[in-house]
Amino acid sequence: MSDPSRWPRSIRLLHWLGAAAILFAFALGFAMVNLVDDPGERFELYQAHKSLGLLILALTAARLALRFARAAPKPIVTIANWRRRGAGTMHIVLYVLTIALILAGYAMVSTSTLPLPVALPFGFTAPNLFAPDEAVSERLKQAHHVLAAALALGLAGHIAAAIKHHFVDRDETLRLMKPF
Repeated sequence: MSDPSRWPRSIRLLHWLGAAAILFAFALGFAMVNLVDDPGERFELYQAHKSLGLLILALTAARLALRFARAAPKPIVTIANWRRRGAGTMHIVLYVLTIALILAGYAMVSTSTLPLPVALPFGFTAPNLFAPDEAVSERLKQAHHVLAAALALGLAGHIAAAIKHHFVDRDETLRLMKPF
């Protein structure tokens, strides 16, 4: 039975799966660029990072679809309208940054002069969508890095706001999205 005072279980599950996947993708991205020197190991991390990006895109699309199909819980009355609108805007920004980051990464891979396909489950691969072009790939790489930094900052703010709501305001915000 669904609790109308919380987000539906499906949305909560996709939120936490997506959050874990995004944090793991950030860790993989950092490790493959900054920590791993072995070319074979670095290649494997890049492949996992690309595949994970497409998984995150699928999770985000599913969450957005459910979000539009399912009713949101009732607003917490102690939170001012301007704060609710600000939070709603920030959630939209996080979705846009997530999608833009993944699409920039996918386009970067597609335009690479080393056109390695993105591995998908069951032996499938995602096609490269664009012709190889090193200059375009480099610009997309820069965009991917800028979007990653912006998303990291946005997520840090999102996490800080959730902690503030829970420990300072002592309201029900975090309970609405608790996985269980």
